[in-house]
Order: sequence, then C-alpha cells, then structure tokens
Amino acid sequence: MKRTILVLILSFLFLFIANEAFAALGITGNFPEAYVSEEYSGTLTASRGTPPYSWSLKEGTFPPGLGFSSKEGETVEIIGRPEQSGAAIRYDFTIRVIDNSGTIVSRGFSLFIRVRQIESTTLEGTAGTVGEPYNFTLGARYGITPYIWEARDVVGYARFRDYGLELSSDGKITGVSCKSATDRHFGFRITHEPAGNCDEDCARVLTYVSLTFSSVSLEITTASLPSGEVGKEYSATLSAHGGEPNCNPPPYSWGIGVGELPAGLNLIDGTITGTPSQEETKDFTVIVTDSKGDENARNFSIIINPSSEPGAKTCPELGGECCPSGKSCSSGKIPGASDCLECCGDITNCVEAGEEEEEEEEEEEEDGFGPVPWGLGWFKIENPLAAESFEEVLDKLINFIFWVGITVAPIMLIIAGFMLVTALGDPKRVETAKKMILYTLIGLAIVILAKGLIAVLKSILGVTGG
Repeated sequence: MKRTILVLILSFLFLFIANEAFAALGITGNFPEAYVSEEYSGTLTASRGTPPYSWSLKEGTFPPGLGFSSKEGETVEIIGRPEQSGAAIRYDFTIRVIDNSGTIVSRGFSLFIRVRQIESTTLEGTAGTVGEPYNFTLGARYGITPYIWEARDVVGYARFRDYGLELSSDGKITGVSCKSATDRHFGFRITHEPAGNCDEDCARVLTYVSLTFSSVSLEITTASLPSGEVGKEYSATLSAHGGEPNCNPPPYSWGIGVGELPAGLNLIDGTITGTPSQEETKDFTVIVTDSKGDENARNFSIIINPSSEPGAKTCPELGGECCPSGKSCSSGKIPGASDCLECCGDITNCVEAGEEEEEEEEEEEEDGFGPVPWGLGWFKIENPLAAESFEEVLDKLINFIFWVGITVAPIMLIIAGFMLVTALGDPKRVETAKKMILYTLIGLAIVILAKGLIAVLKSILGVTGG
C-alpha cells in the first residue's frame, strides 16, 4: 500500500514538471474600461514561453489616443488618453506575442470607452475691482471637447449682465463690473455634443462660479481742463473712477456745484461742449454722482482766450453786449462779432432760445406772395401751388382746368354716344344724350378759348413764365 501511494505521488510530480516544461506560451491580463480624455493604463503579461518577447497588434485598431508603451518585454502596457471618435464606445482587437523560440500566441480583447458627465473645474474666479476691466477664463473637464459655455438665468444666482459682464461661448468672462459683490454665485451652463454613451442629459451641466468685486472711493480723475478760444468749438471730457457706476451708460451723473461755465458752454453727461462767446476766465466746481448717490467734487478753471482770427472782435469791443446763457439774439446783431448768435447791439434783443426760430418762420410765411390788396385792407394768402407770384397762380390754375377739360370731354362724349345707341327710340334718353354732347362741346370750347386768350394777353403785355 505504501509503495502504491509513493508511485502515485511520483507520477503526479513528474506530470506537473513535464507540463510546466512543455506548456504552451500564453497571454494573461485584461483591459479595464477607459474614459474619454482621462489617463489610461492596461497591462498584459506573457506567461511561460522563452524570453525575450515581442508584441504587436494583429487585428483591429486601438481606440484613438491609446497604444503600446513598448513592444518588448515579458510585460507590456497599453497607455494614453482616449479620444472620442464618433459614437463608438467598444473597440475589438487582437494582440500577438512571439517568444524567443518562435512560438506565436494571439488573443482577442474588447475595450470599452465611456464618457463621464462634464464637470466645471473653476468654481471660484479671481477677484476684481468695480470700474476696472475684468477677464477670467472658466475651465471644465470630462465630457467631450469642444465645450460651449452659456450664461443662464437661474433662480438664486446672479446674472452676468446685471454686473456689466459677459460670458462668451468659449468660457471667457469679460467686461467692467459696475457693482460690488462678495462671493456672489453667477449661474451658467456647459454643454457639448452628445456622443457614445453620453446622451443630452450627460452632455450638459448647470453650475456656477463665485466672483468677488470690491469698490474703491469715488473720485474725479481729470486734473485740469484745456483753455478755449472765442468763436471756436470747445470740447473736454471729464473722467471719474470708483464708487458704483450705473450699469447702463452714462456711468455717472455730472453737474456744476459752485460757479458757472464760460458763456456758450454746457456740461452734458460728463462732456463740456459749446462755442465760447466772450473772453473770460471762469472758476467752478464739478460734482460727480454714482448709482448709490455717493458724490465727489473737484474745482476747475477754464480760460477763454480772444479769437485768433484776423479782424475778429468780441461784442464788448464792438460796443455790444452778450446774451445770458440759454438765450440768443432776435435782432441787433453786430456785424463782425465773433459769435453773432450770442452778441447783440442791445441786450434787450435777447430772447429765450427757440423764439428766434419761430420769428424766422413767421417771416418766411410772410414772404409767400407778399401783401395782396383785396377788399378792406391787406391780408396774406397761403401758397398751395408753390408759385412765386399771383400771376403764376392764375396761370397754373388755368392750365389745370384746361387739362381736366381735355381729359373729361372725350369721356363725356363716349357716354353720350352710348346713350344714343341704347336709347331704342326713347325720346327722353335721346334728348338727354344730345344735351350732354352739346354741353360737353361748349365747355371744351370755353376751356380752349380761355387758354388761348390768356396766352394772347401775356404776349401783348410781355409777361413771361408759366
């Protein structure tokens, strides 16, 4: 019995050693799932056989972005960063290994490429300052590039446009912030084209970025204003910084506190414009106000120099006076004055701005035909035919009647002829048709004679026109 057991043990040991010695070459290992745009590594090992080993791809293709780390050695890696190619999520291929004895072994594999849901990588942006340009680029990972960013109105989140900012489709936040904020969440969405195992819900994510904008004190940054010249257009723009400007232009409100601007100049939305009307120096205070009502003031001075044009003189030099701001001359303008719209021979000629235009329109109306004697006294008539004289009005009126008669007469004759043909012996209809023909011919003759008579009279009297 003992001898039998010993024989059996030796037999199994011999078979095991023989199997190991003469066993066929094999490939061990499998490939885990891979994800688009993520680092990947899968390992295969040549079992048994005689080293060295040589590896190669026999059939199929690796997923885009993956390949052998090395084709020599007992162990080989498939590494890389998978790229999405169309809608394929499974790749089938065969790998072959050859050992030193020339033994060849091949094995088929399947590798699945999946897509993780897109995810934002920038939940907090860099800090900014109110009133200064801001630029920040958002980031994302997973999903499939290219990504598309889109600002969204989300309950509980701030909107970029309410702060003077914009979010572009490539994820850039730009603009000039008009409000202060501390860790304020701004909502947006990131999307990409659905592909593979990633459907529409997977290919988009609604998220936010936290932004902080600090404000500085409101301040007028313009240091001084340029001088001007009598009679020449003047323009100077004031600048301010800080506070909380209006998100819609103009960013600040401007006004004059103490003093006043030189005659002829006005302050509108931070710009001083106009045409100076006299030589002078004016000191004044400018006040700027932001959207919260905070104010800042600064003193300025504008010097208006005499006109540099040859022969130009100011109104005081010509013995006249200048109209106050908001008024203009209605009459008595001094010839040669540097600004005839503002300078008058007598300050009593100054009227409210706009009244002068009304007076000019009235004068133009009086120039229609001039005064025409008619009945009791004189009166003016309108000029509906755009004529320059009463004779021209009559001439145009006669021409109008003439051409109406020439046009209507043939129509009336055709109607009368039709009535005669269709009268069928009815005496009443025949009589009506004859009268229509007679009256039409008489009217036509009168029109032609009147036209000819007017032409003869104009020739005799030597009247031209029309």
